[in-house]
Amino acid sequence: MGPFILLAVTGLVWTVGAFVFLARRMLPDFWFERGIADVGQAMGVTSTGLILLRVVDPDLKTPAYQAFGYKQLIMEPFFGGGLVTAGAIPVIANFGAGWLLAGMLALFIGALAAGLLFFGRRPVAAAAAEPVTAAP
Repeated sequence: MGPFILLAVTGLVWTVGAFVFLARRMLPDFWFERGIADVGQAMGVTSTGLILLRVVDPDLKTPAYQAFGYKQLIMEPFFGGGLVTAGAIPVIANFGAGWLLAGMLALFIGALAAGLLFFGRRPVAAAAAEPVTAAP
């Protein structure tokens, strides 16, 4: 039972921590709505994320719902039951867990760097110059 509790607690801490500390820095607009959908998906399934999104944005006034859908089109063929998920066991069996861990760590660092440095929040001056499309 101990390993399962450890995995559950670690997953919960990572998911909530990523939402609190990374979402506002990596998501340029509507970070809360977009981030809460990813929290729900990370804690359960895609429908949980969509339900949480509808709770915080019931009238879909933000582009978070569409952004979540577009993200899913790119991510699902690879993760969440896609190629990486299906290929994890054969890679571990043939090459060892270290290769999979190294590959996933490199992917994580690359995605984190891209999110923080390239896609991250724009400076206030640049954001103020662009019109806001969502209704208050």
